[in-house]
Amino acid sequence: MPVRFWNERYAADEYVYGKSPNLFFKEEIDKLKPGNLLTLAEGEGRNGVYAAVNGWQVTAVDYSDEGRKKALKLAEENNVSLTYYLSSIEGFDFSTNHFDAVSLIYAHFKPEVRSLIHRNAMKSLRKEGRLFIEAFNKKQINRETGGPKNIDMLYDMDELRNDFDDSKIIHAEELTTHIQEGKYHSGVADIIRFIVEK
Repeated sequence: MPVRFWNERYAADEYVYGKSPNLFFKEEIDKLKPGNLLTLAEGEGRNGVYAAVNGWQVTAVDYSDEGRKKALKLAEENNVSLTYYLSSIEGFDFSTNHFDAVSLIYAHFKPEVRSLIHRNAMKSLRKEGRLFIEAFNKKQINRETGGPKNIDMLYDMDELRNDFDDSKIIHAEELTTHIQEGKYHSGVADIIRFIVEK
């Protein structure tokens, strides 16, 4: 989606995906000792702010200026700070061996870009660092509860496994579940949850 689409969506006064963190992200980040976290396609800040409140040093990336404004406002409301870079994910200058965890929550890309981002995300992790992914799978194409309408941008478990064939897969799950994250992620959805360790 072009940046204009996201700026228009995030320009609303409401937090269109809510202020509460994604449940999978929350469950997994709560299991780890706080350290350095990179949240990619962070949008309005719900996940990064939750992590910061719980002791993480958070670096967030998104190319939407409106999303960044709302994320920094949410951080201020919660008396925490985020380092928030305004950048495309594929154009971001990833550090090497720096982060203890990286998240990609409902971040959808064209296949060739997705694979590059996955490689860079793994490069940025320290040894035993973890990458968390929750995204819509290809079955979601027929639902109206979120996600792109380009099937190539939806996730497939075999493609994910191929992207991380030299890493340790901790969790790989496809499920149909009810999501409630603001007005654009609402209802029954087909999703993938995936965790990989460096």
